[in-house]
Amino acid sequence: MALEGADARTRARLSVQLARELRSDSRFIAVNNGDAASLERDREFLFRHRYLLSETVTPQRFTVAGLHAAIADSLDVLASPEGALLKPLFTRDPTGEMLGILEALGPGRGPRTTEGVWSSRDGARALLIVQTRAVGSDIDAQQAACQAIQRAFASSLAIPAADRRAVRLLMSGPPVSRWPRAP
Repeated sequence: MALEGADARTRARLSVQLARELRSDSRFIAVNNGDAASLERDREFLFRHRYLLSETVTPQRFTVAGLHAAIADSLDVLASPEGALLKPLFTRDPTGEMLGILEALGPGRGPRTTEGVWSSRDGARALLIVQTRAVGSDIDAQQAACQAIQRAFASSLAIPAADRRAVRLLMSGPPVSRWPRAP
């Protein structure tokens, strides 16, 4: 989804309001727009699943020699300029899996942010990614989810009338292409 029109601050504010409303709707299992709340959830998800997501986790990693090497690497990082980043995690992640995952994701691989939310490359749209709870083949549930998004968008327009007219909701994806869009 994207919010287009008005200024970047208005789009960001609407993105946050829309995300908050959709997150409270049981039809959706994920609503992400790059705001601080979703970033914290993403970090927690990565941390909880770090041993499944880490490319360095192998059976050898958890031998005596493997653990010794991993912890020694973490201690080296603690002594480096990056040490301040690792220090709060070290006791919970002594093998440094989380840091490895973050390094693999790399800088510049995420979407651009404007005013604290994801935006298009040109900054003209605020972007959101929404995942429905229903399977893609349940077209009735997908249509209901699209309608819920449209209602949430309409109710999030608690802004001056001039700005409200300037903002449009754009949606794409398989559920949207299955039926005509509401005006």
